[in-house]
Amino acid sequence: MRRREFLKFGLGFAGGMGGGGLMPFAAIAGSAGLAERLAAFGKDLRGRLITADDAAYAMASQPFNAAFEDTLPLAVVVAADEADVATSIAFAREESLPFAVRNGGHSFAGYSASKGLVIDVSRLNTVRANPAKATVTVGAGQTNLALYEALWPHRMVVPAGTCPTVGITGLALGGGFGRLSPLHGLTSDNLLGLRMVTAEGKVIVADPKENSDLYWACRGGGGGNFGVVTELTFRLQPVDMDFTEIQYTFAWESALGVLRAWQDWITTLPREGHCELELITGAPGPTGSGATVTVDFTLAGPREQAEALARDLVGAAKATPVSTTTTTASFLSTERDWSCAGLRPDECRTAGITPDRKLARTSIYIGSDFVFSPWPEEGCALLIDAITRRQGDRTLTPETLDPDAQVGKVLLESCGGAINDTAPDATAFPHRGMIYMAQYQSRWLPGAAPEIAEANIAWTREMYDSVAEYRSGASYVNYIDPYLAGWQDAYYGANLPRLREIKGKYDPENVFQFEQSIRLP
Repeated sequence: MRRREFLKFGLGFAGGMGGGGLMPFAAIAGSAGLAERLAAFGKDLRGRLITADDAAYAMASQPFNAAFEDTLPLAVVVAADEADVATSIAFAREESLPFAVRNGGHSFAGYSASKGLVIDVSRLNTVRANPAKATVTVGAGQTNLALYEALWPHRMVVPAGTCPTVGITGLALGGGFGRLSPLHGLTSDNLLGLRMVTAEGKVIVADPKENSDLYWACRGGGGGNFGVVTELTFRLQPVDMDFTEIQYTFAWESALGVLRAWQDWITTLPREGHCELELITGAPGPTGSGATVTVDFTLAGPREQAEALARDLVGAAKATPVSTTTTTASFLSTERDWSCAGLRPDECRTAGITPDRKLARTSIYIGSDFVFSPWPEEGCALLIDAITRRQGDRTLTPETLDPDAQVGKVLLESCGGAINDTAPDATAFPHRGMIYMAQYQSRWLPGAAPEIAEANIAWTREMYDSVAEYRSGASYVNYIDPYLAGWQDAYYGANLPRLREIKGKYDPENVFQFEQSIRLP
């Protein structure tokens, strides 16, 4: 997408329509008696209603993605239970308020933000493990790292993601990738059942025996389409073995050779192996790192085996790493150290949203693609060229670059093994048979000028468009992309017609709607 074309879309690409509400927000905010009705509604809650005059509003109103920090809600409901969720849906419908449901708030298109009501389920965070049956039931408010920590005494986990603050519910409903995916499948593949509040305020169960069609849809059909999930039951997997992590950094001149070798090498890995390759910009100038290639390989197994496998990659790439770090530790340590090294659990939160926060908060735009066979050298070279061009652009890569919040990257994640054991129509997640997933990403500072956001999104779209002939056309719904043409087919493939039928059955009035929600048949 060229920059002048971007202007047609504008910067408000989120909309924040988590469901319901057809009235323009200006009319809603000015409607007679709304403040009084809102106050009365708050008294009906067991949880908390947070409005703009509340000291807690500044943090409670913010999603993870700072690109949508100006999409501010009329109020935030911090739900205490399922009844609060049902009451909130009813109030939003009665008042024709748009609403969004939020836990981690990581929607990359801002669909967990709203100018109406935000229903925050983060307090629904119970964990009830049954190690004997290898199952766990968790509240919809759980997040990745918190769940790993809660289950660690049992040396078992739900195969989930790596980002510590991502909500388990949104992750599971859209698929869910992580270091254990090649060994145990997607997070959604390990989902055994759930509880959901419908548009009518009813609480229903979806599992293989009860509402099995909805259960099918919720394993990869995306969040926010059918109702509000309040509780999930998962199959547990053991993690009582050593995990070895090897991190390589290669000079930028080696990028093409490393990328070509990596594509073939990941197809030889055992299921215990998981690997990410990152092409990323860095600080410019003679003292800066410049663009680099990083490889992060994790093996659920001993150090000797991991090192032997990693040497095969280095040999095939014909490149010597600039740096190498090897660590053998527990699963929990490798997950915590991925982004929370040296931090207490209460500090490993996103800056600007929660107290005691330490992790950087950024504005982010992401596109994605599933790759089913290795790209030729010409396609790989286009990705490298895009990163090189950004590295030389002082608007996108300033001299004072923040390495967490002002980067462009291509992130490739291995996706074979158990992910591909499941048939494309066995769950709503259709993308089986891939070898890796590609993520195209820009980050810029919160509060940056509109032209900075414009330049970042335009650069990402231009890179994405430049490799159109090599992309499969299949995209990941959890990396939801507001600019993606043909998004229905890209996210859901041949499973789309069935998903539409299930949408019509469980949400016939289309209460749960947003710009890229599943459409009624």
